[in-house]
Amino acid sequence: MKLYVIRHAQAEDFGDVKWGDTRPLTAKGWKQATAIGDYFKKSTGRPELVLTSPVLRAEQTAQQLCETGELESPHIVEWLRCGMRPEQAVSELKAYESFERVVIVGHNPDLYFLLQHLLVEGDAPRHVKKASVTVLENLKLTNSRAQLEEVLHF
Repeated sequence: MKLYVIRHAQAEDFGDVKWGDTRPLTAKGWKQATAIGDYFKKSTGRPELVLTSPVLRAEQTAQQLCETGELESPHIVEWLRCGMRPEQAVSELKAYESFERVVIVGHNPDLYFLLQHLLVEGDAPRHVKKASVTVLENLKLTNSRAQLEEVLHF
């Protein structure tokens, strides 16, 4: 499986208001999500499935990239919500093993920990930036290992 690990695009700051799970994307965030969608639209091996956290900023990122990239609408999954553990993600991804190319849209530090779990030491990025796409090739869910193909920032 090829796995595209995407951290949501830029969202509104917490500021004086407790946004929590309802922080929307900023204007820059919408542009970033559109740029990710453009990347997928031009890609030869387009994703077959997009999974997203139900948290607004991730859901908006996924919706926009799917719309722009002409992909099927994203599937909202609870396990991508803030607080996801790497072992949980690997276990949940097993339900999608029949797909060749899968996108997940989530949050930090969860995605950072997932990449640390899946990649050989030294290959994992030190930081997962907002609106970044980390592409993993040859993901083997049986032994939780993958190869880093590329990291893109939008």
